[in-house]
Amino acid sequence: MKKTLIALAIIMAFTSCKSLQPFQLNFGSQGGFTNVATTYTLQEDGKLYKSSSSFLGKKDLATVSKKDLKEIEALITKVNFAGTSVNQPGNMSSFLTLTRDGKAYTNTWATGSSSGNPALDELLTKLNSLVPKQQ
Repeated sequence: MKKTLIALAIIMAFTSCKSLQPFQLNFGSQGGFTNVATTYTLQEDGKLYKSSSSFLGKKDLATVSKKDLKEIEALITKVNFAGTSVNQPGNMSSFLTLTRDGKAYTNTWATGSSSGNPALDELLTKLNSLVPKQQ
């Protein structure tokens, strides 16, 4: 009976929730007159950080909800980073880099314009909405 309960508990643990695949997203902007790069980093545990070429280190900004993380995971799948490559920088450029399974997929395009990939634009919009207004 005890072995049955343990087996049932293990089965329930594995089937009750799908865990997110480990990832890290770096997004932000760079360029302009000062060529400052501002980078936000979102990790799969929901931690959101800010770093910049204008200061050393990184600043802890927020912890993203599990609901938002699942939405981001769905958007990552929708983008299909392995099959997407945007390299159209401008004077000011937006960028989004997905790091997963030891591989990094970077996309860069002119700020204020579309990347040409609606799913990529949607993902960046979602990520930017998670950045606190007061930082």
